[in-house]
Amino acid sequence: MTEKPAALRKKKTAPKPDNTAGEAPRSDAALKKAILKEALKDAAFDGFNDSVLAKAGKNVELCLVGDGPLRTVIEMAIAQNNAEQYIKLLGWKSSKDVLQIIESSRGFVLPSFAEGLPVSLMEAMALARPVVGTNVGAVSELVENGRHGWLVPAGSVESLTAAIGEMLDAPVEVLTKMGSEGSKRVIERHNARLGAQRLASLFMGSV
Repeated sequence: MTEKPAALRKKKTAPKPDNTAGEAPRSDAALKKAILKEALKDAAFDGFNDSVLAKAGKNVELCLVGDGPLRTVIEMAIAQNNAEQYIKLLGWKSSKDVLQIIESSRGFVLPSFAEGLPVSLMEAMALARPVVGTNVGAVSELVENGRHGWLVPAGSVESLTAAIGEMLDAPVEVLTKMGSEGSKRVIERHNARLGAQRLASLFMGSV
């Protein structure tokens, strides 16, 4: 979901983050209606309540950060599908709050249908969290499948469920290594100071 990242955590087994700094995403914009409906029908309810994951006994909680005019619709859908124990709507959160949510999470999930280069994904990676993302836009330039997390086809419930399941089952050591690799990648490729220095060098070289 493009403007509403999900922090997925498995209780008591979240890997400890390193101290990499990163600004947490601010997810206060409303979701696109069509994407929201698809996400609710497929990723949230089919993926949790009917549940390959729940039936397999996965101890999982999906935290949706953000707010908007469709909140009541989402709350009703969660209640109708008896998914309260799996899905939490946290509403609007400050950058500090979102940072804490990500740091307390096992991983970060962004099942978008369309993206450029998602800042929220970079921020989660900068905080040393493995990620699950859809292979849209430039996401594959940021996330290498199996190294920094998991890439899945957009709209594939089966692939998304499998990736989340693998994240839940992965040893903490594996998740920590993925998170560390992701943090390094973001710092190397998307550091504002380094980018400015490179840009300045290009300008100076053309004078």
